[in-house]
Amino acid sequence: MQSCLRQNQDLSSEIEQKEIAGDICLQDKLYLRRKKQNVCMQLLAQKLFGILKDTVPNARNVVSTSSIMLFFKYLKLNVNITIDESIAIVVLLQRFVSKQTEKGIQILSSRNIGTMLVVLAIVALKANRDHTYKNSCFAKEFGIPLAVLNESENEFMKIMDNTLFIDESEFSQLQNQIFKI
Repeated sequence: MQSCLRQNQDLSSEIEQKEIAGDICLQDKLYLRRKKQNVCMQLLAQKLFGILKDTVPNARNVVSTSSIMLFFKYLKLNVNITIDESIAIVVLLQRFVSKQTEKGIQILSSRNIGTMLVVLAIVALKANRDHTYKNSCFAKEFGIPLAVLNESENEFMKIMDNTLFIDESEFSQLQNQIFKI
C-alpha cells in the first residue's frame, strides 16, 4: 500500500509541476490522470480486501486485491464508476460490517462475497446518480439470478436500516485515510 501511496503522490506532483511550467499537453494530462485513477482504484481495492479478510473467515480463498481491482476496472469501463462512488462502496461495506456486529448477525460470508460486491456497487451507484443500470443488467453481467440479486439488495438495505447517506466528514475521513491526503 505504501508504494501505491508514493506512486499517487509522485503522479500528483508530476502533474502539478508540468501544469505550473505549462509543459503538459492534453494527451499527457489525460494519461497521467488515468494512471493516477488506477493508483486510487488500487488503494481502494486494498482497503476493501483488508475489510473482507478481517471480517469474513476464509475470504482470502475467494477474493484478492487483484480480483477486486479487476472488478473496479470492469465497473469503470462499463458503468463509468467514479473514485467518489468507489469510496462510497468502501464506506458502505464498513457500515454494513458494523451493522452486522451491532445486530448480532453474520450475513457476509465467503460464499456471498461476490454478490455483496455487486450489491455494494449497485447501491453506491443508485445513491450517487439520478439514472443507473437496472439490476437485471448487473444480474446478467455477473451471472447472478435476478431474484437472488434483488433479495440480496433488499437484505442489505434492511441491515443498513435503509440508510445510504454518507456525510461529508465520514467520506473525507475515509478518503484521507486511504489516500493519506
